[in-house]
Amino acid sequence: EEELDFVSKVVKEKLKMILERGPNGSINLQQLASLESRAMNKEIEEVKAALSRQIKENGELQEKVRALTIVGGKEAQSVLVSSKSGSATRIIESLESKVAALKEELE
Repeated sequence: EEELDFVSKVVKEKLKMILERGPNGSINLQQLASLESRAMNKEIEEVKAALSRQIKENGELQEKVRALTIVGGKEAQSVLVSSKSGSATRIIESLESKVAALKEELE
């Protein structure tokens, strides 16, 4: 309740400032432009921060894909050397599907 009263008073005062007539009888729209500019700048900063987080997360995921590709390739080679059975094929297919899933997440 107190917060609502406070916000109401602040908005009322700002509107008075905006609609105040100057000595020549014109309305001061600079106040409104200033408020709009500050709001837009804040929104831009928030979007930049979100983009920065997304870029960082994207880089981390790309590193994971590279690491899995390297590890997956080494595991597949060692399995193929030690065993020529169908289990090696299943392991390779499993690793390839994991790499594909990670690549899809990145896109």
